[in-house]
Amino acid sequence: SIDYYEKALEIYSKLNSRDSAQAIATRCSLGLAYLALGDVRNAEDQQTEAEERLINSAQSQNSLLKATVESLKAKVENKCGDTISALETLERVLESKRSELSPVHPSIASTLNEIGKVHEDMGYYVKALECFQEALDIGTKTLTHNHLDLADYHTNIARVLSRREQYRFALKHFESALAIVADDEREMADSILMLQKYIYETRKELRQSEIP
Repeated sequence: SIDYYEKALEIYSKLNSRDSAQAIATRCSLGLAYLALGDVRNAEDQQTEAEERLINSAQSQNSLLKATVESLKAKVENKCGDTISALETLERVLESKRSELSPVHPSIASTLNEIGKVHEDMGYYVKALECFQEALDIGTKTLTHNHLDLADYHTNIARVLSRREQYRFALKHFESALAIVADDEREMADSILMLQKYIYETRKELRQSEIP
């Protein structure tokens, strides 16, 4: 995907459209691709470039594009361990999206999910669970029943429930996530194996917790 986004940016450059909304959004996607590979430095470079182009372009008042750039910024901040800044950035993004979009828009669910991850990293499991559950509630209303985002929300809920030793409820969410992932031909086998491992470990913890 990195090659794809880089080629797209080359095309925008040749068309003299480096500062277009599409080019800035593509740069953010490239940053996310770098993050997925653990390359925080290049992800941060893309975020900085996207932010500078947004500020100095006709798109500077595009609140949703700004939210896209800030979402990447928050993910970089969180990866760098600056959870407080990441949380503040994501709260701004959420406020912006809620003022522009439907209350049940999938993009709002996505931001709530990211906020939940930061709360989880900070050890605030109750707040994390609230965010993940709200994301799932919105996603259930707006996405197809087998959408991979739902699998992510179920997995995040299950992980926090497991941390709180609520193994029976965690198991249900892990199993729901696996049912979605296993039904998707695009999904990698390692995702299925990861969920199967979670389920095995959760069942083990559940059995141990029920021993008198």
